[in-house]
Amino acid sequence: MNAVGSMSPAPPETGTPATRPTSGGLQLRGLVKRFGDFTAVDHVDLEIPPGGFFALLGPSGCGKTTALRMIAGLEFPTEGRIFLGGQDITGVKPHRRPVNTVFQSYALFPHMSVIDNVAFGLRRRKVHDARAKASQVLELVELSHLADRRPQQLSGGQQQRVALARAIVNEPEVLLLDEPLGALDMKLRRQMQLELSRIQREVGLTFIHVTHDQDEAMTMADIVAVMNEGRIEQLGPPEELYDQPETVFVANFLGKSNLIEAEVLGEDGPWLTIAAGSAQARLLSDRCVSRQGRLLVGIRPEKIAIAPVGSDDEGRHGTFADRDGEVWNTLAGGVVSAMTYTGVSTEYQVEVPGIGSVEVFAQNLAGDVLAIGDRVSLRWRAKYTFGLAGDEPISAGAEVEPG
Repeated sequence: MNAVGSMSPAPPETGTPATRPTSGGLQLRGLVKRFGDFTAVDHVDLEIPPGGFFALLGPSGCGKTTALRMIAGLEFPTEGRIFLGGQDITGVKPHRRPVNTVFQSYALFPHMSVIDNVAFGLRRRKVHDARAKASQVLELVELSHLADRRPQQLSGGQQQRVALARAIVNEPEVLLLDEPLGALDMKLRRQMQLELSRIQREVGLTFIHVTHDQDEAMTMADIVAVMNEGRIEQLGPPEELYDQPETVFVANFLGKSNLIEAEVLGEDGPWLTIAAGSAQARLLSDRCVSRQGRLLVGIRPEKIAIAPVGSDDEGRHGTFADRDGEVWNTLAGGVVSAMTYTGVSTEYQVEVPGIGSVEVFAQNLAGDVLAIGDRVSLRWRAKYTFGLAGDEPISAGAEVEPG
């Protein structure tokens, strides 16, 4: 819907409804959506191969849902084109696209049984054996035993699976998931994440999942696109985005990162030598956006080992190689300024002279927990360090509302 609440005018219908294209995925080409003076989606280019689980991840207002609505045909682009299976569907009406959507509100018919809800679309299209096909899909989502119940007799997770079955039974080329787990409690969300992944693998459809939940996207998707202010900040497998972010926004929005201002001193083979405060460290050049000048050097809190001063690591500053040739970066002389015990781990804030505050997540393996005021040293494998542009705001992505 546009700013005044009416549907945006559709461009001329440029494609015809596909009947399960056999090749090609979804392509967005120069996609723009404006509502008056506000640009919700800003020149997005995406190529989503068929048969995978893709996530659009970002905070509220980043444009992810608007992009999904354009794929569904519920909004029409201000600029750009949408292709599915090699067909231009930019102007194709929603009901003629081989696309189905599952929303956060399941919109099940309360007066119909579960199986009749699932078979509804098939019957409208006069598909032969609609009930038999609906039964097969209910078996897939493990709800055959509840086929004759009404939606109000089901739990939230069961209703979500009915909505999913109703979408899958129509055999769309692409299934769009718009925050489908948002109404569930935490435990059920975790369970449904695994269920959605299993179902996607079994049916082999292309799933495009919109979410603000980083854990949800990382758990389920093969490929994640992180969106910010209408643009894609970074695209790739979850582990790549987390371990090697390319922007400060991605580093801060996906989990937590320690970002330290630094300067490149020189290059030695695959390594860069950098100076941060009074300390020097090493960084692999292929994990860095620049090989000279100012940088923001990043390390994830769980990658850092923390030890009280007086251990074998005392006095080791900067960089050293262990007997196996592993290169380590170290910071000594830190003081624990805050701590949070979470059961599985303890989260420490450590004040390091010349560096500032460094966050460390330490697993509670032996039950030994440090105390506020303890003097500690920190170390981490140099290969885990990443380098970002030094002119980016250091808090980008850390203060945005996720929802």
